[in-house]
Amino acid sequence: MVTPSMLEALIALFYDTIVELHLGFINNLSLPASTIEAIRRIENLRTLRLGFKSYRESGESPADDGDITHHHGLDSFCSLLGAAPGLKCLDFAGIKSSDLPEILESDLDHIKLENITHLVIESSAPAHRIINIASRLKSSLKMLSIDISPSDDCRDLLPILKTLEDKLEGLSMEHANVLDSIVHLAFSALRLLHITYLDGCLTDCLNLDMFSYAPIEILVLGGDYLGDQKANNPAFLVDTFARFPALRRLVFNKVDPGFTAPDIYVRACQEHQVEILYRARQDLPEPMKL
Repeated sequence: MVTPSMLEALIALFYDTIVELHLGFINNLSLPASTIEAIRRIENLRTLRLGFKSYRESGESPADDGDITHHHGLDSFCSLLGAAPGLKCLDFAGIKSSDLPEILESDLDHIKLENITHLVIESSAPAHRIINIASRLKSSLKMLSIDISPSDDCRDLLPILKTLEDKLEGLSMEHANVLDSIVHLAFSALRLLHITYLDGCLTDCLNLDMFSYAPIEILVLGGDYLGDQKANNPAFLVDTFARFPALRRLVFNKVDPGFTAPDIYVRACQEHQVEILYRARQDLPEPMKL
């Protein structure tokens, strides 16, 4: 376990080269004031990832020093954001909904957040825990990533996505089941759609009415499921990209070297003059620039 003092020492060594910081908390969303100040000295911090576990690992526990001033809960969260004015990506998908502090939009008024363009959340987070953050970031936010599993009930995401409906340029999700809850939304600015795992046929998903309003230019798909897509499926008789007149690039993500898209996708891309790209990595460091 990395203690706050160890983290401060590491930051002192690498403050001018750190661009991404992943903080995992155990039992308390809490940091000493000295650690917050150390983070403030990181010159080029662009991505902040927060995780939380509500149990002790291997009997370890944070040192309890009454002489150290700590920021707790909401105070810690806001202090972290305030310490990183150049932040572009805020990722708290690793914090379960019950562990995320109650945050009002006014709590964030004094913090510079105008550079944050990418927000990563987990699907079980109830709207009242997230929506004020989303509202505060609305003017700058371009991309929303949702950590989701097939069994998750995504209805709580509706108010969040409704808030960002006319602003999002990128939407990324692990599983397509989130679309069932937002089929009536019209993402009028959406340029990039990223779906890692898709149950069923791609054409069925892309033919949802919601995509009629979205000027999607980049479609990113996880390559894992494509082996199960059969060309004799009746759904493939439908033009795969009929609702995507602006599409210019199809990206197959997290694929093995030598992977080639099924012929049905290759032909569809040829017909619509869409470029096919293959990526071995899961993450999209700058997805809007693909």
